[in-house]
Amino acid sequence: MSESTSFVGLFLGFLLSATGVHASCPIELSPPTVVVRYGDSVSVNCSTSESLFNGMGWEASEGGTGVQQVSHLAWTVASLTDWTASPSCFINPAPGSHFGQCLQNPTVVLYTFPETISIRSSGGAGGVMNEGETYNFTCAIHDIAPVQNLSVLWYKGDAMVFEDTFDNPSKTPVNHSSSWSVTPTRQDNGVTFRCEAHLDLMPEGPQFKASSQEFQITVHFGPDVQCISLDILELREGETLESVCHVTGRPSPDVSWLKGDRPTDPDVPLSRSDAGRYTINAAGATIIRKELSVHVLYGPEVKCPDTHTAVEDAPHNLSCVVKGFPKPEVTWYKDGEEVELPESLTRDDTGQYWINASSTLSSVNHTLDINVIYPPSQIVELEDSEVDVGSTVWLKCSSTGNPRPQYSWDYYQTTNVMVQNEDGVSRLQIHNATAYNTGSYTCHASNDRGNVSETARVTVKGASPECPIKITPDRMVVPYKGRGLQRAICTPTPSDATHLRDIYWQVGQGARTNDTTWVTYASEDWDLKPVCTATFNVTGPCQKHLNFTLYKTPDSVSIRPVDNLSSAVEEREFQLRCDVTSVAPAGSVAVRWYRGNETFEPLSKGPLRVTGCLPENDTKCDPSVVRSALNVSSTISVTLNRNDTGAEFRCEAQLDLGPAGPLPPPKMMSSPLNVTVYYKPVINTTKLPKAIPVFRGYPEELVCEADGNPPPKIQWLYSPDKVPHVSGDTLTVSEPGVYSCNATNEVDSIYHEVNVILKGQPVSSSCPIQMSPPSVVVRFGDSFSVNCSSSSDQIKSMGLETTYGSAQTTGLSYVNITIESAKDWNIGVLCYINLVDDSQCLETLPVTVYKTPDRVSIPQLSLEGPLVEGDQYSIQCDIVNVAPVSILSVLWHKGDTISFTERFDGSSASPVNVTSVFNLTAQRGDDGTQIWCEAQLDVRGQVPNLIKSESRDVIVLYSPTFMEPKNVTLELPARGKFTLDCAAAGKPTPVYSWQFPHSIQRTNRNENQSSLAPSIQLPGTYRCTASNSQGSKAKYFTVTEATKLPSLFKLEFSLSLALLHRRLSAVNNMGINFLKWILTLCMFHLVSGEGCSLILKPSRVVVGFGEPVSVSCEAARPVRVLGWESAISAAHTQQELSVQWKVDSLIDWIEEPICYGVFFTAPRQCEEKLNLVLYKTPDSVSIRPVNHTGPMVEGKEYQLLCEVQNIAPVQYLTLRWYKGQTEVYNHSFAELTSSSPVQVSSVLMVTPTKAENGAQYRCVAELELGPEGPRPPPTVTSEPLNASVYFPPTFLSPEPEVLDLVVGAEMTLNCTATGNPTPVYSWQSSNPNEERMEDEAALTSPSLLPGTYTCTASNALEKKSKQFVVKAKTKGK
Repeated sequence: MSESTSFVGLFLGFLLSATGVHASCPIELSPPTVVVRYGDSVSVNCSTSESLFNGMGWEASEGGTGVQQVSHLAWTVASLTDWTASPSCFINPAPGSHFGQCLQNPTVVLYTFPETISIRSSGGAGGVMNEGETYNFTCAIHDIAPVQNLSVLWYKGDAMVFEDTFDNPSKTPVNHSSSWSVTPTRQDNGVTFRCEAHLDLMPEGPQFKASSQEFQITVHFGPDVQCISLDILELREGETLESVCHVTGRPSPDVSWLKGDRPTDPDVPLSRSDAGRYTINAAGATIIRKELSVHVLYGPEVKCPDTHTAVEDAPHNLSCVVKGFPKPEVTWYKDGEEVELPESLTRDDTGQYWINASSTLSSVNHTLDINVIYPPSQIVELEDSEVDVGSTVWLKCSSTGNPRPQYSWDYYQTTNVMVQNEDGVSRLQIHNATAYNTGSYTCHASNDRGNVSETARVTVKGASPECPIKITPDRMVVPYKGRGLQRAICTPTPSDATHLRDIYWQVGQGARTNDTTWVTYASEDWDLKPVCTATFNVTGPCQKHLNFTLYKTPDSVSIRPVDNLSSAVEEREFQLRCDVTSVAPAGSVAVRWYRGNETFEPLSKGPLRVTGCLPENDTKCDPSVVRSALNVSSTISVTLNRNDTGAEFRCEAQLDLGPAGPLPPPKMMSSPLNVTVYYKPVINTTKLPKAIPVFRGYPEELVCEADGNPPPKIQWLYSPDKVPHVSGDTLTVSEPGVYSCNATNEVDSIYHEVNVILKGQPVSSSCPIQMSPPSVVVRFGDSFSVNCSSSSDQIKSMGLETTYGSAQTTGLSYVNITIESAKDWNIGVLCYINLVDDSQCLETLPVTVYKTPDRVSIPQLSLEGPLVEGDQYSIQCDIVNVAPVSILSVLWHKGDTISFTERFDGSSASPVNVTSVFNLTAQRGDDGTQIWCEAQLDVRGQVPNLIKSESRDVIVLYSPTFMEPKNVTLELPARGKFTLDCAAAGKPTPVYSWQFPHSIQRTNRNENQSSLAPSIQLPGTYRCTASNSQGSKAKYFTVTEATKLPSLFKLEFSLSLALLHRRLSAVNNMGINFLKWILTLCMFHLVSGEGCSLILKPSRVVVGFGEPVSVSCEAARPVRVLGWESAISAAHTQQELSVQWKVDSLIDWIEEPICYGVFFTAPRQCEEKLNLVLYKTPDSVSIRPVNHTGPMVEGKEYQLLCEVQNIAPVQYLTLRWYKGQTEVYNHSFAELTSSSPVQVSSVLMVTPTKAENGAQYRCVAELELGPEGPRPPPTVTSEPLNASVYFPPTFLSPEPEVLDLVVGAEMTLNCTATGNPTPVYSWQSSNPNEERMEDEAALTSPSLLPGTYTCTASNALEKKSKQFVVKAKTKGK
């Protein structure tokens, strides 16, 4: 198409488009945009979906096509070099087209990018720049297009510092540059700069990047003289000029120092003599000269003696010299107060002085002891005393003098007077004052410079000396109506015998006996009280009582049940009472209890009581008070078992009258009491198994025997459609079904179900076979014999078949067999009879082979280490190689009692290893006891076989418990002292800490003491905490003021308690008492104002270990000081109404911070404690079996242990146990109190079944930290533990099978069993002619012989056998 035609077509298309002839151009470009490197090829496809059009074509400066009658057409250029290329694809309509001529233009981007770019600087050669000057960097990019897609990135080292972009619309290549300015500092020395050019043609095109070479700079500066701005340079003695006036620069400057005109080394330490005028010269990039004065500073120095002695009121002649530069300030202190030392000293100037010399450099102290000597002062504190007899009195003699006075006393010497000289005071103590202590007491005080004395008088009121007589014997014990003579002799003491005027005996109001001897004979007076009276010349009359006891042995001792019960019930509490008639003194009676001839301790034992008397209503009911004969009784509680039936119980009363009484002590025994013990029925399941086969025509007798007391009543229950024959406890059945035997007595009722299974072909009558014995219980390896007989007269032959062989008779009514050694755990014994009518029947004999265990033990790990009170522990008892498990019982002993008995229901006849687990919840009462286990085989008719394990000692840790648990409130004594008792019991032994209401009371002496007597006794709440490894308990003591002070005495208390505490050590005793008074008033004022107004935002914080935390404390009223008390990040303010506690990374397990406020108005001080929870998720959570490796065994109990490492706080932890996706147990640790990371564990008890083989167990540690904590709560899950469960073989059809043999027919005996590990099989035949059989689950053969075939399925756990009886098919059958 010519250019004119093309133009006309395009013009018409445009005109049609402008007038709206068609809606859109039916052209599609692919791709619509192309990005092409200069000189590369390019191709764009133009297509249409229209069928009615008149050709299409491309218009372009390169690659135009003209009009072609095609539906798609490509624009292709082999080498595109036109920077302004803009091709157009057009389409011409045909008559009838719905569109006019139109065109589409693809976007064409032609680019070029340089391989290298360059960087240059406006600085000097070699990259040298001066600090603080500005330099320009230029990045040159040559031959780049299109420039609007270009960006230049500037880098300083590896960091991008600037990006330059361009909006130049030129499509043709240009040479372009980017500029960037920099002002270097000395820190930029050695830094490299570079630029990068990026051409971004995305998304249709590529991205290009080019980098310049690196440009390194060197920065010159200085010289900088550190002390350039000073005229006076001060440095400490020993420092150098270089250290305090350092010179730096690049290039490195040349530095010199002059003192006056002499050069000096700036690196030599200066002394105080080196002070003077100095000049410094520094030459580098520039030259600097500086003159300055150098002062050498040194700290205060004090030269003064350590001690000085002076005479009172004379010049002291003391010389002390102080040096230093700058000149120190000198201050003298005595007892914490600043003083000036006078020229003449008095006794009040004696003491220790503290000389402080301080300057801006440092402060030094010197201690000087001044001793002023003077004579003793007048004696004080010695006063007359009037005291009661028997009391203790102190006389105090006090004088001051230097040297300290020596004391002596003048008084009437007695043995109960003692003198103590201590701390310059003499104290005379009269202990247990008597009349001999009345009189004058003179105290003398003296030293080298003089002496003084003072006298006081002591008067003892009501004084009389102890009666100086002796009674021999001092105690007399006499039998009631005793015939022997008893004498008591009364004599004066040797030292008082010369003063004796008269001596005699008197009993009650009776006549006196003027003799030193008193005689008693056949005494019947219960209130007899002999008294010896003596009169002395000095002290007058006095008397002593003889300790006299009249005793009577009991008239009778008897025993009976409480409530007159005639019998006891097994395992229930039973009470016995011992009655002692007419005995005196009843308080000396001890009752012992006997079972047979052995004494025993009952479960509980009541106190000795007076018969028919209520002690709470009458003091005469107290056996320890009444002297006359009484009827008393003692009651005990016991728990009996069936073995105690017929046992004889007795009680014995013994009078313990001490060494003065008869020896041996008199005793009396009761007559025996026989006790009948009732117990619930137990059915003998050995004779009555759960399943019994009955052959047709052979009725079976079901014998239900039950043991019990009273003897149980037997009743058979069955469905009404059955018609068995009942005879007492025997049921004769011939029909299949379920028959229930019920055994009932007064104690309980039990039942046992028997499933009767019908076997065999119909026969005419029951099987007339009797087995003797009816069942066999034999020890493994022992022998036994069996007799099988019949009363029938229709016998053709009889036989016995066993695992060890067979026996057969013909025409006889019996057959015998003996097993020499029972060495199989499943011994089959079968007796059969062939009758003359060719019918057959058989009976099987129950055989139990038993073996006592090889070993019974409690593993050390089962009870390792101390237990914790309240925790449950599983203690394991291992019984090794015992059979059969069905008759095994394990008895657990704790101390002298059986705490738990476990019986086993396993079906295995062969020896197994079993484990019994005793779950013990530790209690503090268990501490010090012993635990052991016993294995018992219940072999009927024989003595039980008991094998005992070793015993294990139990140690129980428990948290502290206060001896007096209640909190205490007491009044502050007016002038006395109080003591707070916080004694607690615990294991380990508790340690104690005290919290005081006032900080000035805190001293190290209060640490780890169970009782507290504060040196400064103030009202408030005192908290005692008793702690050990198991926990902490707090007890509060509230000390209140006895009376309130009037409001007139309220004080403004502006000093903080902490300041007072620092000052206490510097005040005398009078000052301490004054401070006590001040603090008491102030504490009253603290509690009488408005409430404390501190607000914590937030009030509770939960923060992860290592995370930041911030809490604000705000005061709601004006505050003097507001602050945080904390081990870290403590803060305070004196201006603001809020203060913040902030930690960037909390990694310390601290106590909760406390916000405190000191206010202008009452209450002056208060505090708020932040509820802070610092948590840490565990390092690991793991799960493993305890004391076990490998697969588990079905029915055996195992422990799975979940261990959690380093978690805090543990009280928020819940451990969840999962089996598969099901939660089976959870364990919380709320009782623990540790806030720092700990290691904890949880035990899951599992008893796996075969269905759980392959199950997965896992445990999940979850921290539930409350609403302020993270959501969802943090969890850490253990790796899963896969359970592999072993279980013994189980036959698909376990019952014996009887099969008829058809000659030549193939027969299958199916012995398939399930088990883990997979069972292996073995076959045995009673027929010696049988060929060897394959060890397979199913035995299939056309040539089996009649006889008994035994299949044994075995795996690592157990062997099980099944019998197949193959009978030859008889005639007529």
